[in-house]
Amino acid sequence: MGANANAIKEIVNDYFDLSWVGSSIKETRGCNNKLGAVRFLDVPTLQGVYEWHEELVKKQSRGDGSVFFEYQLKNAPIQYHGKNGSFAFDAISFKSEAISSVQTNVSWHVRGCHTDGLQGFLEFHQIVLGLMQKNLREAGHTKGSYIAPWCEIGENVTSWMNALDPASGGWDETEELESKDCGAYQ
Repeated sequence: MGANANAIKEIVNDYFDLSWVGSSIKETRGCNNKLGAVRFLDVPTLQGVYEWHEELVKKQSRGDGSVFFEYQLKNAPIQYHGKNGSFAFDAISFKSEAISSVQTNVSWHVRGCHTDGLQGFLEFHQIVLGLMQKNLREAGHTKGSYIAPWCEIGENVTSWMNALDPASGGWDETEELESKDCGAYQ
């Protein structure tokens, strides 16, 4: 993205607000942006629309505006409507990492077990990244160059997954998994 990481962080740093992806959340539980927070939303797929319960399981940030979130599908498995198959597992990582004062690398990684493939999620993420770029441009935050969204599947995914992991160093803050003042997912 051709924008400062702090500008992107302003858009994505509210776990209970998905307006930046063109989605709305039906219900929330727990404390916003705290580990264990759960959001309930309807997710359009190639198999139809399904209610997903996504739990925030990891959140990290750096002083330069870089952020990392990981969330998982809590109500899995979700059976497909009227046919065999399911969303048996889904864990998603979102990373926005400063490259320079005007460039930020934004990436998603979806690890899932879905009958009949990825169900349109690759296209969805490409659309969302395009919307994010549009919002940044309209707010006057774009300064650097922009590379169109793309997806990678195949042999290179393992090396890309390893590069996505913020455990590789430099992340200032890690949220604790338990939050004593927040309600748990029931």
